[in-house]
Amino acid sequence: MRFIGLLALLACFTMPAHAQYTTNSKTTASTVKTQPAAQQQRPAYQARPAQATQQQAPAARFRPAAQPAATAADDGEGDSDMPSFEAFKRPAARQTAQGSAQSQQQPAYRRNPYAPQRQAAAQPAAQGSAQGSRQIVEPKGEIWMYISDFSWGDVDGAYVHCKWKAVLQNRTDTPIKTLKVGFTVRDSYSGLTFLNVKPRGAVVKNMMVYSNLCPSMQNVKPKIEVQSCRMGDISGKDCSKYIVIK
Repeated sequence: MRFIGLLALLACFTMPAHAQYTTNSKTTASTVKTQPAAQQQRPAYQARPAQATQQQAPAARFRPAAQPAATAADDGEGDSDMPSFEAFKRPAARQTAQGSAQSQQQPAYRRNPYAPQRQAAAQPAAQGSAQGSRQIVEPKGEIWMYISDFSWGDVDGAYVHCKWKAVLQNRTDTPIKTLKVGFTVRDSYSGLTFLNVKPRGAVVKNMMVYSNLCPSMQNVKPKIEVQSCRMGDISGKDCSKYIVIK
């Protein structure tokens, strides 16, 4: 009984599968025998000419399309606002010509490092020449120099002394800025300096010496030697011609 039951169960499981196979399959035993060998092959293995050609053909390479040569009309349309090559070339040629002309007209200049020193040295000379060319104004008048109030006497019966006054009168129209003279009376020498003597002005200097020649020095005119002088436009020994000894 058990064996019969197992057979029945086995029949139940096997029968639907056989029926499904037989019902879904479109190929029968007769058709299998009658179909040629080419039709029995699976479609996956059939060679497709279109697909094989596409796979075997080499990939197409990029090649730029040939552009037609530009015509005169094309040159004028898009590039009308752009300068031509001649426009770039002509200004450079003009600048080169102008530069060569300027280089020919203007000589090469090289700075002299000693020029400022020479100019500085030339300025005092130029000023001196300008001053030399200026007309010198000569003072008018005279400068009087003389001795006044001369006196002499004994000192305790041993030494003799002399006293006097050296007088300078500026009788010119020009002030005396400075005047240095050597004032000599007999063998007595003194250096005198007169400063800032106005026109028509006078300067008096007191003097005294010890000498045995004092009695003979009375009524003697002094000797004057100009050492330095500055009076207006004249200076130095030029003042000697204005000195008059009285």
